[in-house]
Amino acid sequence: MLELDDMARTRLLASGALTVDAGGDEVFVGLTVAESDFFLSFEPVAGNGHDSAENTLYLTLKHKHLVARHGALLAGCWQPTSAENEPPTG
Repeated sequence: MLELDDMARTRLLASGALTVDAGGDEVFVGLTVAESDFFLSFEPVAGNGHDSAENTLYLTLKHKHLVARHGALLAGCWQPTSAENEPPTG
């Protein structure tokens, strides 16, 4: 299971960003467990100390995730939940 608090997990599930893979692991749509862990832990901020290879990997994974997520939306694999229509709390 990804290191997410309940609010973040609910928001990501409601938006179709998370799924459960064939092995039963929670992952970002289109990414493996290892890729999802890296994607979640990476902070793409200028001056963050990451080298260009890490930045490139993050951008590659972000693209891979967004393409897969878009494909799932187009294929009708994901349906919005009522949580998506609720106002943000906090």
